[in-house]
Amino acid sequence: MEAQINVKDYLSDETMEEIARDVFREQLKISLLKNDGIVADSEMSRFISNISHQFVMEEVQKHIPNVENLIKEKTEKLIAEKDFSYYVFKTKDVWEKEESLAITYIKETTKNAKEIIQKKIMQTIDNHDYAKTISDCIGEEFVAISELLYKIGDRFIIKSKENDDENR
Repeated sequence: MEAQINVKDYLSDETMEEIARDVFREQLKISLLKNDGIVADSEMSRFISNISHQFVMEEVQKHIPNVENLIKEKTEKLIAEKDFSYYVFKTKDVWEKEESLAITYIKETTKNAKEIIQKKIMQTIDNHDYAKTISDCIGEEFVAISELLYKIGDRFIIKSKENDDENR
């Protein structure tokens, strides 16, 4: 035996709409529940963001045709005109989880070029003019010693004048 029931005979459009919303909410909760029965905030945010993005972009497209092309053009123009080196080469701090891509690539490249860098360092050490470095250091020490000797000489002159004044 088979029975056919027309739901519209028993429920109003508003009631059917409300039931559909309730069923949708329940299914959403079930799909987003963690094992402990709490809806994951990140999942809920992601879901809402995805739905919002779709509706917002449709509305924006109605009022601003080719909005995606405009955004791309403006972005390219800004990149060409501004200096973003601070952001591109920004290192990770306590708030960021990752380095910028540029810093990541620099570290990877440096790591991959370890042998080349070590070879360059050794060449630099081997080719360094130590005589000039030593000469510069000695020169700086002589300047410091001569300044100290002048200060000592000035002190002797002051002391000598004080002694002369006391003897008079």
